[in-house]
Amino acid sequence: MEKFISKLVYLPKPWTSISYFLLVIAALILFFGRNLESLRIPFLLAWIPEFYTHISNFSLILMVYTAVGYMALLFDVKTRFLLVLALAFGGINMITESFITILNTPDLTDAYFGYAAVSVALTYLLIVKNYGLNPNPLLNQKA
Repeated sequence: MEKFISKLVYLPKPWTSISYFLLVIAALILFFGRNLESLRIPFLLAWIPEFYTHISNFSLILMVYTAVGYMALLFDVKTRFLLVLALAFGGINMITESFITILNTPDLTDAYFGYAAVSVALTYLLIVKNYGLNPNPLLNQKA
């Protein structure tokens, strides 16, 4: 494990790790709220009655994009990579929700939820890139 850590350019600050964990937990709660009424958030249903019929797209994109981006940040990717990745997730999301009917019902509302997830994740990743990382003191040390 130390060999892997010594290759990271940055290490997350404690608040970064905690906030990432909380973001994943929130996405999972929203995702499982589709099937478990005890996990549903009443004000979301009052605001958007069909909220839980579209939230799986939001949750999955949020978790996958944030995980890929978070790991990439530890290896010192440029902001451009995060933006290209956001565009790729958004584009794939739109194509999937507009044209692909295998294991999917085309639905533009799902696509909008996906765009919201990309926006939330990109905002989080940019905050982490600018404020949530420390240089790795083990970088380039022999393990």
